[in-house]
Amino acid sequence: MAASGGMGGGPPGDCQVHSTSPATAKTLETLPPHSTPPPAPATPRVNLPEPALSPPENAMNNPYEEEQQVIISRILGTVEKLNESMLELNRSIEQVNAYNASTSEIVELWTSYMRNVQWNLQSTKSLHPPI
Repeated sequence: MAASGGMGGGPPGDCQVHSTSPATAKTLETLPPHSTPPPAPATPRVNLPEPALSPPENAMNNPYEEEQQVIISRILGTVEKLNESMLELNRSIEQVNAYNASTSEIVELWTSYMRNVQWNLQSTKSLHPPI
């Protein structure tokens, strides 16, 4: 239900009620144009006590806290071992990459040497067919 003044095409100050209940229509009054409702009376402020941040002394402790701490410590130990293993793996991969880099240089040198030998043998017509 809503009341609006001057929005339904009627004269300003009219109050239109969109409700199917006749009792609701009777409770709404038509306000004169440019009138404001009376101010609400000032209510005194009541100071409430601050809520306690710590649990009361008679509060029940978490019955699974010790078990959870054991599980968390096991997880942390496992993560530390995993971290050490990953560091070792990274060092091993660096060594393999260094070895592969030197091996690939040797392969490039050998391939270039074979190509030059082949070209020289063909240019001198000394290349014999394979046996």
